[in-house]
Amino acid sequence: MAPGGDRRKAEHAYRELLDALPDNTAALKGLAHLLSLQGRNDAAAPYRRRLWQLHVHALGVPDVAEAGAAEFLLAAETGGTPPERAPAAYVEGLFDSYAATFDEHLLGQLHYAVPQLLARRFIALGLPSDDRLDILDIGCGSGLAGVQFERHARRLDGVDLSQNMLDLARGRGIYDGLYKAEVVEHLCQCDRRYDLVVAADVLAYFGDVQPLMDAVHKVVADDGHFLFTVEKSDEADFRLSASGRYRHAARYLVRCADVAGFACKVCDEAVLREQHGMPVPGYMVVLHKP
Repeated sequence: MAPGGDRRKAEHAYRELLDALPDNTAALKGLAHLLSLQGRNDAAAPYRRRLWQLHVHALGVPDVAEAGAAEFLLAAETGGTPPERAPAAYVEGLFDSYAATFDEHLLGQLHYAVPQLLARRFIALGLPSDDRLDILDIGCGSGLAGVQFERHARRLDGVDLSQNMLDLARGRGIYDGLYKAEVVEHLCQCDRRYDLVVAADVLAYFGDVQPLMDAVHKVVADDGHFLFTVEKSDEADFRLSASGRYRHAARYLVRCADVAGFACKVCDEAVLREQHGMPVPGYMVVLHKP
């Protein structure tokens, strides 16, 4: 670590630069890092918060939602107390900005396997597999899961927050209905019943999954199923990781499923993708509505 005098000089230089250029990201990062090295995390927090505010602004998050999105990302970075879910405006902005490179990045760099894993698990259930089912793909994104389930569907619908993602999904020509909406709100207002609801890599943006489970249960037909994946937590019921994604414990998922009225048929460990060259462990879950 640099001597105390050098640290004081560096801090003074960063502060002078920020007086002239308050949104200089290099100075914000440098000062936040310097203060954290000295154990002055409370002093560093405003600069980290401002960095995240600039980040979410660049994503196109509305001004009214910027503060909440920045606090969410700050909690992810610092291990602070997280909200019960990712702010919807942040998720929308994130995936609107990600849409152009989404498929290439997920499939080519992260070796994303969730849609295929869910499809194989679905087939293993022994359910009708020749276009007899009404299927809802929640958080459908660009339609990667829809591609895997299309051949099993009499009707295939999708819902997502991101218009840019929905445009990609529409371009595949496989969905009967596509809806731009927050998932829980859409489910609560939906009058249709589905034999199968699929959520590929969606619950990573929900900490408390009980409201989502309850809403899914409402739209699943009797004897229907809910298939989804989550990233694995070995600790708390759920926790927010530095990536800005929630991880969940198996026991918590089973408990929420039971409260919602589902029976848990499968909760298998699986590798969902790679992150920085390392496997991301998760659970592949199948719930049944009796």
